[in-house]
Amino acid sequence: MILTGNQIKKEIAKGNIVIDKFSKNSVQPNSYDFHLGRELIRYSNGVLNDAKNPALEDKVIIKDTGFMLKPEEFYLGITEEMTASKTYTQLLYGDNSIGSLGIWVQISAPMAHVGSKIRWTLEIKCVKPVIIYPGMKFGKICFLVNEGEIVPYGDETFLDSGRYLKNEITSSLINHKVVS
Repeated sequence: MILTGNQIKKEIAKGNIVIDKFSKNSVQPNSYDFHLGRELIRYSNGVLNDAKNPALEDKVIIKDTGFMLKPEEFYLGITEEMTASKTYTQLLYGDNSIGSLGIWVQISAPMAHVGSKIRWTLEIKCVKPVIIYPGMKFGKICFLVNEGEIVPYGDETFLDSGRYLKNEITSSLINHKVVS
């Protein structure tokens, strides 16, 4: 079951959902609009990306005048908002307005488990050149009710470890080992 916009506001007031940089204007009938942060990592086409040795990253700061996405490149972006919930699962996706520009958002990892505290790393690909701007609405986050016993994503020590919340874009962690 997906929370309605009115229920999202109630759950924020109760502390069951946290949205850092919350705006009541971003609450929609069944979701919350998220916004694009200023930073991107650009991966150019033709550069070998090896899972054991990820390709060099080209960091980009999106200026107020915009930045042009190119179809031959893949980008990682970041949300302006940090979201968290120990009660609900979160699901992030693009919306029709972004899709109509020829931009695909969150191609493979749209879910944040219960207990996640995350400033989302966005997977971005476009089918035609398009200029994007920092702070623009870039998609939606919905909150899902869980059925059954809730087991939060890790314990408090893990959640506060900073593995996923570095306040920056997180590249592939496929070879990341958690040190205990």
